[in-house]
Amino acid sequence: MLVNCFVNAIIIKEITAMQKTQNVAASEIGESGLEIISLKKSEASYKLAWEIIIELMASLPEVRAEIEISYNARDWEKLTHQVHKLHGGLCYTNTPDMLQATRNLEIILKAHDYNKSKTVYKKFITAMDALEKLYYSIQK
Repeated sequence: MLVNCFVNAIIIKEITAMQKTQNVAASEIGESGLEIISLKKSEASYKLAWEIIIELMASLPEVRAEIEISYNARDWEKLTHQVHKLHGGLCYTNTPDMLQATRNLEIILKAHDYNKSKTVYKKFITAMDALEKLYYSIQK
């Protein structure tokens, strides 16, 4: 399931790029958008998707620790920078819950609305826990 999300995100980006470079109309792609992609290109996308997943999950414990330290220290500037960086990386992974939780936390921090940060931060940690649980469950 997680892998399919990543692969779909990459394939959609490839289709969009192909549409722009080859002037392919959306109606020519088909309903799922996958008909136009060759098997070889799909296999390359699958491999790239896994590389992105592995890189994200390898860095997540360290990123999480840094974010938790900044949050607990109420170092809002550093926390904002860390969350922004994570949000940017997540944009390439198609992890909707984690992406939304990160986006929400970033919005609160950039607005300096620290009274709401506790609730939004808890949702962010919950989304991160769910992503880690899902990833490690498919690794078994």
